[in-house]
Amino acid sequence: MSQQTVPRPLIPAPVIPERTSSLLPPKQRSQIAVLKKSNADLKRKVSELSTSSQNSQSEFLDAKVDEINNEDAQLQLLQSGLRESFQDGKLPEADFKSLYNSSFRKRAKLAVEDVTIRRQRQRILDSLAGSDGDLEPDMALAYAAIVTQQFVQTTKNHGLKRTGQQQIEWGNQLRVWYDAVNPDDKKSYWCPISKSYGNRHYRCNAHIVPFSLGTENIEYLFGEPKDTGLDIVWRNENALIIDKGLETAFDKGAFVLIPILTRPDEPTRWKTVLLDNTRRNTVFSAGPHTFNDIDGVELEFKNNNRPGRRYLYYHYCVSILRAVRFQTPGWADAKVKASTGQVWATWGPYLRKSLLLKLGEVLGDTKLPEEFVEAGTFEGDDNVDKEEETIKAKEIMVREVKPKLERWDEDGEDSSDDEEEMPEEDSEESSVEEDFRS
Repeated sequence: MSQQTVPRPLIPAPVIPERTSSLLPPKQRSQIAVLKKSNADLKRKVSELSTSSQNSQSEFLDAKVDEINNEDAQLQLLQSGLRESFQDGKLPEADFKSLYNSSFRKRAKLAVEDVTIRRQRQRILDSLAGSDGDLEPDMALAYAAIVTQQFVQTTKNHGLKRTGQQQIEWGNQLRVWYDAVNPDDKKSYWCPISKSYGNRHYRCNAHIVPFSLGTENIEYLFGEPKDTGLDIVWRNENALIIDKGLETAFDKGAFVLIPILTRPDEPTRWKTVLLDNTRRNTVFSAGPHTFNDIDGVELEFKNNNRPGRRYLYYHYCVSILRAVRFQTPGWADAKVKASTGQVWATWGPYLRKSLLLKLGEVLGDTKLPEEFVEAGTFEGDDNVDKEEETIKAKEIMVREVKPKLERWDEDGEDSSDDEEEMPEEDSEESSVEEDFRS
């Protein structure tokens, strides 16, 4: 038999270096030490099962899940200890942010593996049983290849991405919906946040709820019927035409849009609240406008059409959860300014309460204000599958939080997958290749 090529493992073992452990309070160091010892036993069990000649594929997967949960528990303790050391002034901010973000990336990768096993368990078991003709496959080798392949297959957007022409048509609809085209310059579009027209190359169509969440998760989160997730993603109300310099910051949750109380017969009104103080003096457009210029400022629209309240509520919730979790500079003061539970309640509810709370739990000891959660959520079905809800929360964490965290670590302002550059309006000069990222 020819020598097999060993695929790169799905994830490296998230070992917590001793020098990192030494930065933690004694309580967390002791708890991590206990988990490390049991983790060594789990790794031995996984290794033994991976080469067993018996039909132990199911036991192997169960042991892998136990190993994943053990490592995630270690990393949550690490995060708790890092946060405590930082708050006590024993850990510099730069070190805290670097170590904390690194540990969260590892947690997100573990969540990827856990979700993939749970979603594709039977397919993985069938493959481990020797679908390639081997009577006794090396399960560790097969597992790395199979789980990686299954995750790639199950995390595709399943038709959520549109063709270039469909995106152009959607962009045209948005410009009509928001009356965004400058009557004096057809290639100039209005941004309601900066309150200015700008050349189409400096504007983008930004999704509020990203298509990367997946249709089923979107339907469940918003309490919508089956097979409506695709429609939700591409509704005009789930997008804003904004300055390109704002899109990445919005996507990362550096600022949120919150409601201003209005009469029932009035169009909804919105204002910005900056969550990340480090951006306050950053210029985001050729205006020039800084983020400080838009903090607390009401948006200005050209007609009565507005983005959907529930979509902006979702963006607010996820942004606050991330800000709390990563101790974004200035988030505490901003959260007070953005605490508008009574106003949200006027129009709510919007999201499934149990899933929103589970997302905070999955992120790790992260909660939204109780009055805010009560104002904007619905209870849902009491017979919900708790394990399924945990899986959905992990999928949202991986797809919504981890990519943004990775972009935080970059010097440049990477564009979001949920943002479309502005094409020319439908004309013979319009080019999909020129106007849209692949």
